Amino acid sequence: MEGYVMRDTSQAVGLVDARNQNWADFRVFVQQFGAQICKLVNAATGASGAANIEPAGKYYLYTLYKLTVGSQAFDIQYFRPGSSLSDLAFNRLSGMMKVGQDDQLFQRHIGFIDEHMILIAQANGGPALSEKIATDSVDAWSRALGRWHGAISQKAPRRTASGTMYNYLRHLYRGEKHDVDEHRDFLQSLPVLEEVLVNTNSRLSHYTCLSDGQVCLTKPTAFRMMPLAWGLLESGLALSKRFPDHIEQIVDGLVQGWAEGGGQSNWEHATFREIVKVFCTIEPDTRHIHESHLAQGYLDAFNSTRGREEPRVELAFQSPHFDVKLKQPTKTAIKALRSRLIDIQCAPQIVEAEGQRPDAPIEPKVRSAAQSNPSNALGALCGACSGYCCQFGLQNHAYLKASDLAAFSETRPDLDHEGIADAYIDKIKSRHARNGCLFQGSKGCSLPRDMRSQTCNAYLCGSARQVLANEARLQKSKARVLFVAGSKGAPTLWSDTKTKPLSGA
Repeated sequence: MEGYVMRDTSQAVGLVDARNQNWADFRVFVQQFGAQICKLVNAATGASGAANIEPAGKYYLYTLYKLTVGSQAFDIQYFRPGSSLSDLAFNRLSGMMKVGQDDQLFQRHIGFIDEHMILIAQANGGPALSEKIATDSVDAWSRALGRWHGAISQKAPRRTASGTMYNYLRHLYRGEKHDVDEHRDFLQSLPVLEEVLVNTNSRLSHYTCLSDGQVCLTKPTAFRMMPLAWGLLESGLALSKRFPDHIEQIVDGLVQGWAEGGGQSNWEHATFREIVKVFCTIEPDTRHIHESHLAQGYLDAFNSTRGREEPRVELAFQSPHFDVKLKQPTKTAIKALRSRLIDIQCAPQIVEAEGQRPDAPIEPKVRSAAQSNPSNALGALCGACSGYCCQFGLQNHAYLKASDLAAFSETRPDLDHEGIADAYIDKIKSRHARNGCLFQGSKGCSLPRDMRSQTCNAYLCGSARQVLANEARLQKSKARVLFVAGSKGAPTLWSDTKTKPLSGA
């Protein structure tokens, strides 16, 4: 390979993100990874000659780049570092691309740089489905989409589930209430026994048309564990919005294609067809419905399985989730933290930048009664979350300020600045959360509360505030509470003082 040419159009497409320059800055990306990416492409495809990399768009979880080498084109997805959501999306997408290679369900997977969450795929160059499909071809391309969903459903990972299609459609989907309730009896009669990892981004522009009449997913951005065939249903909605006068053709094409692709369902053919038609005719709500409805959906599903004499769950809360994967802390990170802790004790200008004079009296850390003596429910919530807020402590040095270290030094007058810093370093465990705070371990924060920052001690996420808002009710009635952590929907049932996994989840 003769080298690569860097075309800096980042300002034009708005790729520079002041909050994370190293991730979003185009020049930094090319300097760090350009040569390595070109070597991977050359080894996998034999492509040679001058290469050109251009920014192609920025999404919430990743930045997209276009690479051309001679006449060959490649898509590069660089996922946002330090985010459990992007880590999850990267792992799901890389896994799905591998299992779908043989059937051309995705673009050809060239390789990835795992430690930096970079995916490289060869662009197929076909026209987007949104441009190709027309009224005279809606039935053919509906079948093609059905075949794609049927084929991928046989390869995707699965897990057991509970509830009904009504639970999912009402609480997880952006549908108008009256439209969903119109089909309530039918949807409640359809049990959901398992979930499958499906593509829930139904945009027709994310598929390209191949020369043999098949479709290929070229922008796989949203894989979630949902009921079997959910991705097919989402595609039905997208098609029906585009061609509202061809719903019967769309439904027949999707169902026929699903079977041709090897897709199966727990329902009879007529029932399955009716489910697809329901999705095609529901009017979506234009407002964004937050995933807090996931918790309510699990609450309804759980209560629907209870016998007449069995207790019901009364409250449900949605929490974030950090998928903790432990790794050994690097010497570089530890050294940087130690230097920072010494600097903020020694340099007056840093202290003043924090809004406090070096000689100002130390203000005691004040915590509310609820924070000082959190309820069992709040503890269960944080346990289900696993420290989503803590992960950002890696780049922010555990949010420790001069005032925090000064307060701790009052309890250890025998230590100088370096001694105070070393006291903190000694609290770092042999393994900490990957992409998380150095003090974040398998059992939470390794710092005692009197050594933590005021920021960490005082912070309450939205989910925690909701729990505290219901504190009186929780303490008085000992209500059973369901926590659903993250978009993966891993529920935990809390009752009185115990936390246990929810049966059947």
